[in-house]
Amino acid sequence: MRYFFCGCAGSGMSSLAQYLVQTGHEVSGSDRSFDLGKNKSIQARLSSLGIPIFPQDGSGVDAGVDFFIVSTAVENTIPDVQKAVELNLPIIKRAELLAQILHGQNGIAVAGTSGKTTTTAMTGHILYEAGLHPTIINGGVMVNTYTEDKIPSNVVVGNGSFCVIEADESDGSIELYTPSVAVVTNISLDHKPVQELLPLFKDFVAHAGVGAVLNLDSPYTAKMLKLNEMTSTFSGSGNTDATIWASDIVYEGNKTFFKVNGVYDVSLNVPGRHNVENALAAMAAAEMFGIDYPTSIKALSSFEGVKRRLEKLGEANGIAVYDDFAHNPDKIKATLDTLHQQEGRLWVIFQPHGFAPTRLMREGYVKVFSTLLKEEDTLLMPEIFYEGGTVNADISSADLIRDIRSKDSLKKPKAFFNRHRDEIISPLVKKAAPGDRIVVMGARDNTLTDFAIRILDQLKKKSK
Repeated sequence: MRYFFCGCAGSGMSSLAQYLVQTGHEVSGSDRSFDLGKNKSIQARLSSLGIPIFPQDGSGVDAGVDFFIVSTAVENTIPDVQKAVELNLPIIKRAELLAQILHGQNGIAVAGTSGKTTTTAMTGHILYEAGLHPTIINGGVMVNTYTEDKIPSNVVVGNGSFCVIEADESDGSIELYTPSVAVVTNISLDHKPVQELLPLFKDFVAHAGVGAVLNLDSPYTAKMLKLNEMTSTFSGSGNTDATIWASDIVYEGNKTFFKVNGVYDVSLNVPGRHNVENALAAMAAAEMFGIDYPTSIKALSSFEGVKRRLEKLGEANGIAVYDDFAHNPDKIKATLDTLHQQEGRLWVIFQPHGFAPTRLMREGYVKVFSTLLKEEDTLLMPEIFYEGGTVNADISSADLIRDIRSKDSLKKPKAFFNRHRDEIISPLVKKAAPGDRIVVMGARDNTLTDFAIRILDQLKKKSK
């Protein structure tokens, strides 16, 4: 079969393109970011697998394409889409294709507002270490590698009967998935109002064939316990009513230690309370298929994390630089809480993504930054990331900074707006001192990693 992916730079689209080409299909694609010279590493990865990349001008779409794949972010005005319509090609949404793959195997789908990418990676890692050779289709690049080329990827094509996927709820596509095991890490405000998403999550939990894994600490998921006859729960706060719970949590640098159910000792190579919860969810999902806690714990001891999930890129002159995907209030809180477990001033660079999400989460952003930033910390916010297309650009990062600075609180956070993020680098490098931590946060924009690396490079030059 021949597949054409329109918008193949996105994490969800690129993982499916890689899966299909590695399972014997012919794949090609386009992305407007490639046309602009962006996301070169993703383009190189796809090209190395034999996936031709065309300009997004319709030239790569012909009558020989069997299926034209799009994501919800792709607009009908794009020339590739218009050409596909003109040729009457079957047009399939990314989530529909992912559902087909999931339903053909023992499927584990991980959903939730926060933590689903890492939980997907942890679950897949446990199954792999247990010798089950799962397929893993994730929204982030996993640091652990499972192939001979040792190249980190967001997809692993296994020859076993298991498939673990990250199930996105932001576009409503979660309604397409009927997994064997449904995992819900938590539910809070993100791309859509919670009340709008709750029916989708409830159906997702109710329709899981083997069972559901739910966070007992999350108020919304805790109310779903009776939706599935076989439900396992987890608690990172030590709630002993949960099926699996954590206690005696200790943080040492980038490592985290804790006990499971007061009995088993766990050692993680990733920091933070949120990763304790992710590990518990993964262990509970694995147990649904007969993998006991000791086996999961041994596997998790070799788990190395996911790129852009509080990933330490390096250090120069005693100043550490982190790259992080945090983009909603809950994720930002988890990142700040984790970084504040260690000494040192924070320089937080947060780039909001999308005008509609920023409008929706404006109050949450203001609350989390005004509450959690310490007096010595500094927030630097460039303009909202805009991918193109028709949008209502009636809000700016400047509005968020104004709200944060005017917040009626005892401490006034040092918060500044920079219309162009390149303006941040030079002053930051001059002011940062040994012991400081710099964290770049934001989603959707794959060039944020390059931006963080540029900051690190400038710090290295300064230290010479």
